Amino acid sequence: MKILLIYFLIILFQLTITKFGEARQPKLFKINLDKPPRERWKSVIEKYKDNVIPEIAAMARSYIPTNLRSPIFGFFAKIVHLLPHDYGEEIIGMAEQLRDTEVTPGELVVFNILYDLTDFSHGPFLKNNKSLSLGCTSIVAAQNNGKILHGRNLDYEMTQVLKDATILVDFVKNGKIQYTAVTFVLAVGIITGQKPNAFTVSLNARYSGGPILNILMELITRFKHPVALQIRKTLEFEQDYVSALSQLSWTYMIAPSYLIVGGKDGDGAVITRDRLGAVDVFTLDYRHYRWFLLETNFDHWKKSGDNRRKYGRKFMKEIGKENLTAKLMFEKVLSKWPIKNGLTISSTVMSAEEPNLIYNWTVVWGN
Repeated sequence: MKILLIYFLIILFQLTITKFGEARQPKLFKINLDKPPRERWKSVIEKYKDNVIPEIAAMARSYIPTNLRSPIFGFFAKIVHLLPHDYGEEIIGMAEQLRDTEVTPGELVVFNILYDLTDFSHGPFLKNNKSLSLGCTSIVAAQNNGKILHGRNLDYEMTQVLKDATILVDFVKNGKIQYTAVTFVLAVGIITGQKPNAFTVSLNARYSGGPILNILMELITRFKHPVALQIRKTLEFEQDYVSALSQLSWTYMIAPSYLIVGGKDGDGAVITRDRLGAVDVFTLDYRHYRWFLLETNFDHWKKSGDNRRKYGRKFMKEIGKENLTAKLMFEKVLSKWPIKNGLTISSTVMSAEEPNLIYNWTVVWGN
């Protein structure tokens, strides 16, 4: 009976996403943390070595003037040993597997700290002054019983390439899932993830400061705390919502960010960060009036620069706390314009209390 129920839910989900346009569920991989770091991503590299990976590398190169590629990628190849040990070793392992391709170790490092370098999009060394535009909408919301749903739309400029590269990954140790991520091929860091029965987290871009401040922070931290790698470290080592919230609030990181964290029993927060730590931690109060928080890419106490916040809040209020489900959050909020827009790569609904949601409600959108 249980098998029939699971089959029914899968069919229902497939019908649902078809209703909202072409979409697919990302391929699921298992990364065994008991293996040496350099061996962990072999199955992913083998799967995408001949198609998606060259696309990612070509796209990354296209943003850098030809005459600057060698020194820039050469520099970043040398700093791989400064990254947190296991994660740097994982990148080295990828580079070894890709030795017979045109993908260089420096390109892999740049791709893995791309968020931390986005302020450089306004600098003179990016080709044609191109911009690496990262958007995103994240929502943490409480149902009547306090169960938290965490919705997330990932928007990014390199849309089609990253759609092709989107995967789901279970990180496993001693045969048990430690944490799960919606991530990209070649990315060892995490920008959307959950630790089962503990907490969920997503990253939204915050634009504050510029390249000089990023360079200074890179020197201070010695490249130890790129944001996506710090999120993965938190998922790996912190055991509950409170410790995760503290770690994500007060660890020095290279770039500003919004970190949206969901827990259990009504716990949820939006951390607005600069490079040194939190400048604001906005929390749920579901028993009273604040039963959901919605973050785009603007400080919640300031005027929004676009209409995603306005419409997202409207859609959530139309559902109501009493009626909120993963299905309604997906259909009535994440799938509707302008929350879903031309830059939207994927949508996810997850919950620390119901870990299977991330598999059932993660989609990569078609064209």
